Amino acid sequence: MHITEKDKEAFKNSTMTTNQVIAFLEHLDHCSFCLQELAENEEKHSSVSAPAYLKHQILNAASSPEIQASKAVRNTSYRMQRILYSLRTTAGLIMALFLLFSIGQVDFSTLSPALPKSQSKQTAVNRPSPNYLDDFSQQFNRSLSAGTNNFIKSLNEFFK
Repeated sequence: MHITEKDKEAFKNSTMTTNQVIAFLEHLDHCSFCLQELAENEEKHSSVSAPAYLKHQILNAASSPEIQASKAVRNTSYRMQRILYSLRTTAGLIMALFLLFSIGQVDFSTLSPALPKSQSKQTAVNRPSPNYLDDFSQQFNRSLSAGTNNFIKSLNEFFK
């Protein structure tokens, strides 16, 4: 059942009880016909109107330099956020591809030197030779370079 004119007037004059207001608003929530009718009725019988000077004030305020500057900053800020996000995403993607193609070429078993059989039976902590880090870094660098070269070759072949 739809809302009556008596209910609309009581709501407009605030003479309804709390339970009646709740029931009224619940009905409006579920019945778009009554809601539309109430809105049209309010437009027709509205006694409150905006002052005549308000439109002029709003247009002047909207065209003021501080409002325009604020709008430009907000738009620029949004664009910069999008650009920075895309740059971070691109950098992450490039690093992931680089690692994918370069690490896949590295044979980690060849990077650590094998211990002689006489040393492997000792229980004491073995210290690597002074050149161990140098040898390891050179081998790793060669493997990384080879992986990078393979990656670049793959890209060149892909884009040809």
